[in-house]
Amino acid sequence: MDPLEILTEEEKEDLIKQIQDIKDDEIIEIYNETVKGFIPDTIITGKVIRTSGDYVLVDIGYKTEGFVQKSEFTSLSDIKPGSSVDVYIETVEDEAGFVVLSKQKADRIRGWEKITKCYQEGDSIRGRVIKKSRGGLIVDAGIPVFLPASQIDVVKIEDIGEYVGREVEVKILKIDQEKMNVIVSRKLFLDEEKEKIRKVKLKELKEGDDVAGVIKSIHDFGAFISIDGFDVLLHTYDISWGKVAHPSQFLIPGQTIKVRVLKVDEEEEKVTVGLKQLSSNPWLEIEKKYAKGAKFNGKVTAVVPYGVFAELEPGIQGLVHISEIKWGRPPSHPATLFKPGDSIDVVVINTNPEKHEITLSHRLATENPWDKIEERYKDGDKIKGKVVRFSATGAFIEIDHDILGFINTKDISWTKKISKPTDILNIGDEVETVVIQVNKERRRILLGMKQLDDNPWDKKIPEKYHEASVHAGQVIRVVSYGVYLQFEDGLESLIHSTNLPKNTSLAIDDKVEVKVSKLELEEQRIHLEYLRTIQK
Repeated sequence: MDPLEILTEEEKEDLIKQIQDIKDDEIIEIYNETVKGFIPDTIITGKVIRTSGDYVLVDIGYKTEGFVQKSEFTSLSDIKPGSSVDVYIETVEDEAGFVVLSKQKADRIRGWEKITKCYQEGDSIRGRVIKKSRGGLIVDAGIPVFLPASQIDVVKIEDIGEYVGREVEVKILKIDQEKMNVIVSRKLFLDEEKEKIRKVKLKELKEGDDVAGVIKSIHDFGAFISIDGFDVLLHTYDISWGKVAHPSQFLIPGQTIKVRVLKVDEEEEKVTVGLKQLSSNPWLEIEKKYAKGAKFNGKVTAVVPYGVFAELEPGIQGLVHISEIKWGRPPSHPATLFKPGDSIDVVVINTNPEKHEITLSHRLATENPWDKIEERYKDGDKIKGKVVRFSATGAFIEIDHDILGFINTKDISWTKKISKPTDILNIGDEVETVVIQVNKERRRILLGMKQLDDNPWDKKIPEKYHEASVHAGQVIRVVSYGVYLQFEDGLESLIHSTNLPKNTSLAIDDKVEVKVSKLELEEQRIHLEYLRTIQK
């Protein structure tokens, strides 16, 4: 089988491009004056005579000795008088009359002969990384062979120079007879070794086995665990009997853990494992152990916009919805009151063993301020509060951290005509109010602002605005059915359009003179008749 077929199409294209990009002069540099062009019959076996300075004299049966540079011997122990050595004849006689020999070139030619004779593409070969080159590494396997950077490991290597000096096992990808070079892959060797381990482990692992492994990587869907080099999957939902927002809550890369084998699929060559299966399912006894209405202490495990999760025991955690955190108005965000790790008292509201859910309440575990509300607030009490929100008919006032009171629009002013609360009030306003009514059962406190003063409709208004009395007022609002006037004492009243002469046009800030035509005390209403415009 062609070893290139094992590579993915993307890896194959990348490798071919790397090989094609290497020019002949680069190959010569990479292979350190490669053996291309050597003639095998110029290699002969000689005997070491002696050493002289930087040279070793060798008897090759010629009329004069030949010499080889000491640096071409890998070990000085190899240089012994009488020992045999293969050498390549560089020059028959130089200027000094010696034969110039090369042990290194002879070794490389012999190495190439061995490679082409003993190995073929797809075979494994061992060597030592001798240098880093452009695009990869040079490995000495008898001859220099090229290991592309993309084929060094199964993962991307940041600094390939770390491999220099290391012994590596590689697979031969390509032997180029013409250029006399060899391309190898360590990645392919590692993949095949990993596949061998997979096949062995698939036979060894049995469903129900408890095994130890090292957490290799963590993802949203779970974690991969290496068992003696064989990767198995631990799904997120098999980590804990409780809620798992993310596997990183429970697992750390590099950590050794024990897991239980859940499924072995030999056909797909996949194994799934579980962590929670090492302990019994606590949800089976949930209804008996955590009865509705029972109070417990838990630990906050997570804070989210809609509430907090509280752990009652390992594997059992429930949700305290934001509406169940406190009495009264819910917090703007649960994080303003709780953080992970906090202790929290809760009361069980509901349990669902099938869905592994338990609903909790923190407010039910605390004193209900409405139980003693009638002792704290009585009709007629004057209290201050802050406007927190509006409804169509009024405003909600926070009078305590857990208590809201309500002011109806009609209870804001005795004399102003207010159609909606935002005409007078704003969020955050500090207001003084009077308690009108406390209803413990309905959990409602009615407040009033106008009740801070005496009702002017009892005496003051009837005395001043009696029928036929004449007054001057200023236009403050113009509506389709008339205009509203404000008098100097703050009283507001309407001149209905039917009481305005035809073609009378009034605008805001105009001053007019009117006459009271009718006074309705029960309805707190004054009917006005237009007399004249004083000032425009």
